[in-house]
Amino acid sequence: MCVDITQEEYKKIITGVLQGISIKQIEGISEVITKMTEDVLFADRWMNKNGSMRSTPLKKNRKISEIEFFMTENELQRIKKEKDPIRMLERPKEQMTVYRSDGTYITLETENGQVIIKDSTEKNSYRIVDADYFIHHIVRG
Repeated sequence: MCVDITQEEYKKIITGVLQGISIKQIEGISEVITKMTEDVLFADRWMNKNGSMRSTPLKKNRKISEIEFFMTENELQRIKKEKDPIRMLERPKEQMTVYRSDGTYITLETENGQVIIKDSTEKNSYRIVDADYFIHHIVRG
C-alpha cells in the first residue's frame, strides 16, 4: 500500500522520526495519517485473519484497536547514516535517460538519496538502490 505525500510532509516525517517522535504524533501530517488509515482499513476488508485474500470484501470494517505507522529499519538506518538528512531532502530531483542502440532505454532518477532505475523493456517495474551503493558499483564496479 502506498500513499502519495508531498516533499514537505515527508520532511516532517523524517524530522519527527529522527527526533524519536511516533509518526502518529508528528504535527502537520494529519491528512497523511487519515489517508494511510483509510488504506489499511480498505485492505483489511479484503483479507482474512490468516492473511489470505477474500473473494469479496467484508461489508463493514473490522474493529481495529490500533494501527501503528512506522518507518522500516532499513529506511531509518539509511536516513541516519546521512550526514545531513534534511539537506538531502532539499536537493532537486534529477533524471537521466540512457538510450540503447535498439532504441530502448534506461531512466535513472535520483531523489532523497536513492536512485530509481527504470528499464523501458520491463514495463511497470523498477529498482530502487541507495545512491552510495549505486555510485560505488558504477565507479568501482
